[in-house]
Amino acid sequence: MNKCVFTTRFKECYKEKGYTQEDVAEKLGISLNGLKNYLRTKNDKLPPLDLLKRIAELLDVDTAYLLGEIDCKKNSQQAIYDITGLTKESTSIISKHSKNYSAMFCSFINHLATTIYLEDLCDLVFEFEFMDNETVTIESKRDNKKQYYSSAFAERKILKAKIIDLFDKILDEIFNTSHYQDEETGFEMSCQLLEMIDNEEYKYYRNYELLYREISYRLEEIRCINPYEFILSFTPNQIVHEKRYTLKNMYLKNRKIEN
Repeated sequence: MNKCVFTTRFKECYKEKGYTQEDVAEKLGISLNGLKNYLRTKNDKLPPLDLLKRIAELLDVDTAYLLGEIDCKKNSQQAIYDITGLTKESTSIISKHSKNYSAMFCSFINHLATTIYLEDLCDLVFEFEFMDNETVTIESKRDNKKQYYSSAFAERKILKAKIIDLFDKILDEIFNTSHYQDEETGFEMSCQLLEMIDNEEYKYYRNYELLYREISYRLEEIRCINPYEFILSFTPNQIVHEKRYTLKNMYLKNRKIEN
C-alpha cells in the first residue's frame, strides 16, 4: 500500500471540506499528535480499519479512494467513469444526483449510454446549458427593482420540459425491458456471494483455492444473468482479500437501504 497516496488524498479531502487538522482530530475523537502520526509518509502504519471507516465517512469518500484502490472518490463514480468514459468531474456531478450510491445506479448509466434517445438527449442538454438566460434589472423611482427576463428564458423552460419528457421515455424504455429484472437478480446474487464469503471463509482458511473455485462458479452464474454486473470486474482473489469491504459497502449496504 502506498502511504504517500493515503496521506495526499487525506489532506486534500479535509482541506476541501474546510477542516483543519485540529477539526479532523476532534471530530474523530483522537489526539492531534495521533492524527499527525498517521499522516507522516515516513511512517508506513495506516489507521486501523474502524478509524479508517470513520475518516471516510467524515470526508464523504470511500475507503478504497483513500487507500488508492480507485481514483474516483466514490465507487459508484468509478463505475460510471469506467462504463461511460466521462471525465471524473462529470461522473462526480452525475453521481450526486443519485440518492443512494449503488451498483444498480451504475447499471442505469450503462443502459443510458445505449438508448436510441441518447443523441437527442445530449443535444437538448447542450442547447439548454449554453442558451442565454440573462436578466435586465430596471430601477423604478421608488427604488423598487423589477427584473425582466430575456426572451431566451421562455425557450429554456420549453427545452427543460422537452428534456424531462425525453428522459421519461428513456426510463420507460429501460424499466420495461427484461434487462432490468436481470440486474435486480444479478444484484441479489452478488449480495448472496458476499454473504457466503463472510459466513464460510473460516472453512477455507488453510485452502483458499477451494473458496476461489466456489466464487468462480457463482460469478459465472451472475455473468449468465447480467454480464455487466460490477462484481464481475474482479477476480475471486481480489474479492476475498482486496475488494471485499468496497463491494460489501456497495452491495449489502444498499440492499439494506432498499429493503
